[in-house]
Amino acid sequence: MSPSQIQLINTSQILALVFAIACPMYWVFVTGKLWPAVAFGYVGFVCWGFAVCLVMPVFFSDLFHDKRVFEYFPEGPGATVMLFMGWLPSLLFGAIAMGLRNLWLRRRRAPSHAPTA
Repeated sequence: MSPSQIQLINTSQILALVFAIACPMYWVFVTGKLWPAVAFGYVGFVCWGFAVCLVMPVFFSDLFHDKRVFEYFPEGPGATVMLFMGWLPSLLFGAIAMGLRNLWLRRRRAPSHAPTA
């Protein structure tokens, strides 16, 4: 496999993970609702796990006509792990987003101590 093929594989995995993390965090930050975002994040992590462990290896092996592609992806049981534990990173990142939102709102409501002219 060429380095550009390996880079494409790694980039696709990272982009899928960023999408699974960023969407629920944005949802919490904008709406302030934690539990729907955790559920959405859980679905995102489960989809990411199945895509990275099962779908993407088959797609890239057909695209590159090389079976060594499977060495660059997690094995199939990783999708099962995300099925049972995908809620944990969703809850963690949702709580972080909720904390950042609360800090941001508190900072916006704080009185300004700037001198007046």
